[in-house]
This record gives sequence, C-alpha cells and structure tokens, in this order.
Amino acid sequence: MDSSATAEAPSLPWRALSNTTMWGVAGLCRGFLSVFCHAECHGKEAFTELLDSRHDVSQRTRGLITVSNHISVYVPPTVSDRGNPYSKCEDG
Repeated sequence: MDSSATAEAPSLPWRALSNTTMWGVAGLCRGFLSVFCHAECHGKEAFTELLDSRHDVSQRTRGLITVSNHISVYVPPTVSDRGNPYSKCEDG
C-alpha cells in the first residue's frame, strides 16, 4: 500500500479499480440499451429530401420547423452514434 496516497492523489491501485468500475458500469448500461432499445424512424426519406432541397440558403423562402414526439428527452452522446443521427435508423 502506498503511504503517500491522499484524497487529492489516490494510489495507483485505487485509480485502476475506479477506472475499471466506471468502464464496467458503462459497458453494462450500453449492452442493456443495445439489447432492449430499438430506434424507429418514420418518414426518413421525405425528411432527408426536404433537408437536401434546402441546402442553398439563398433559395429558401420560408423557415423550417420540425416537431418530434419523444419518449426520452435526453440521449447521452456516449449512447448514440456521434455522426449522423439517422445512420442506425431503418426506413419505416
């Protein structure tokens, strides 16, 4: 045991076990979500066509308002894909 370990600077074994615990809990949560949580996208093609048609800012004549019905209002970035939010969606 390292006698120089303090609350501000914990020992190496303590940091290693803490890190292992954090990664283990995160892995269990991610595994649970990937098994029991399924995303559904309805109207994906129409929505992406609309977004593509509005690419040129100078040709826009009106604003675009999007509305979603969410079961959950927060998805941490570690759970979702960091790239395109529609990358894992299937056409529905």
